[in-house]
Amino acid sequence: MQPLTLNADARLLIARPDRVGDVIISTSCLAPLREAFPRGEIYFLAAERMRPLLEKHPELAGFISDPTQIARLTPDVIVHLHPDKEVYLAAQRAAVPIRIGYRQKSPGRHLTHSLEDRRAEGLKHEAACNFDLLKLIGVGVPARLEANVHLSESALGSLRTKLPWPLESMPFAVLNPSAHSPVARWPIEYFLCLADKLQSGHGLLPVFIGTEADNRIPSRFLNLMGKTDLGELGWLLKHARVLVTRDTGPSHLAAAVGCPVVVIFGRTAPIYGPTRWRPLTEKTVIVTKSVPRKRWESQAKYWRRSFAAIQVDEVEAAVRQAITAWAK
Repeated sequence: MQPLTLNADARLLIARPDRVGDVIISTSCLAPLREAFPRGEIYFLAAERMRPLLEKHPELAGFISDPTQIARLTPDVIVHLHPDKEVYLAAQRAAVPIRIGYRQKSPGRHLTHSLEDRRAEGLKHEAACNFDLLKLIGVGVPARLEANVHLSESALGSLRTKLPWPLESMPFAVLNPSAHSPVARWPIEYFLCLADKLQSGHGLLPVFIGTEADNRIPSRFLNLMGKTDLGELGWLLKHARVLVTRDTGPSHLAAAVGCPVVVIFGRTAPIYGPTRWRPLTEKTVIVTKSVPRKRWESQAKYWRRSFAAIQVDEVEAAVRQAITAWAK
């Protein structure tokens, strides 16, 4: 399909209304978009929780979270980086002239230009997949894919009020036991054991983060689970020595702000694996283990067993590698 011809001052809307990590990955398109459309107005549509990372972003003319607001932006083109029926329909109702996205059986009729969605094959990074769509408006894949978020000074100030020690002088490690899936997680008991090792053997104060509060975290560690928004978390990670996490949103935020990250990939199928979901930074150590699935084993049991097979000592070794290679 030949690239469409757009004016350099076109009004562009990028839509990625799904999960945190997916949206952060997709920000790797912002600088290439600005280069391709130096006088253009670039807008971003994502879930409201993404506002602390995208509002007042220097590459953006604006951020919206409500699909019904598409009409007031009057964009020339919308690029749907992930299929979402509500957003597809809202863009059509807003009469956006060019509507690019992945072909779907029913929602696909709301698009003017579409491609087959082959991301689940896991043959290339999710960030690179975005450019399969963006090349339709003449935006090519850059030599280096980097997430591109904006952290406000107000978020830094509010984070400081939640910390019992100075952010800049305390050596600390961030641990994230949370994940979108309740079963595809490294066991919390493993995280607590690792935290003890990081505190006693590496001189790092463990700081726990996550989307939901968890009262299983001992008072000897700092528990910020359910207590930070994404802007505050970005500043926390920016000053951390390392993040330990499953392959989920904070791993990509850490990459965006330059924090070394140890990522536990308990699922190795291409749809979930590191080829597609590795953080966009060289400061990454991947910990994974191939575990054969038993006959008649449910997916939930298999995922639990796969994560549990990755031992604490293996992750501690990865942390040692990360803090040695990229010491602050």
